[in-house]
Amino acid sequence: MDQWVETSSKNRLHKTCKIKGLKQISLAGRCTICEHCHLNAQLNSIKVGKNSFLEPFVTVDSSKAEVKLGSYTRIGSKSTIGSGAAIGSRVDVGSGCILEPGCVIRDCCVIEDHVRIPANYLVPPFTRVTIESGTLKEYELPPSYRQINEDKLCILEAVGVRVGNNRN
Repeated sequence: MDQWVETSSKNRLHKTCKIKGLKQISLAGRCTICEHCHLNAQLNSIKVGKNSFLEPFVTVDSSKAEVKLGSYTRIGSKSTIGSGAAIGSRVDVGSGCILEPGCVIRDCCVIEDHVRIPANYLVPPFTRVTIESGTLKEYELPPSYRQINEDKLCILEAVGVRVGNNRN
């Protein structure tokens, strides 16, 4: 038995996802929501841009304010996106990350594994964020990161995880 549900706009959701407030969730097309993800949109909307990928056990909570995820964005396994967070396009969030309520991640950023972004924190475009000795550190990414991110999503597709048409 197939464990995936595919929508007319080519979004794929694993049947183990827990979704609250389905009518307030907008997936732009060719998004993949993996096993055991939790999307809570009972009070405010969750908007996900095209070709985005949520790995297993991701939690997105819009209980206090709308959550936006841009296009070509990957959220790593066991990460949590807090209420009111805004994540730009071509962002790669690592595994086990916590993006606290109201944080803003601009386009073309990398959030390394196990990083906690504080509430209402702003990450500028083309920035890599990591933790070093318990301190949040930011490093500038090259403009070529945009293509690197799309190539990474194509690799996921090549190993059997379809995330959309990333060849443009």
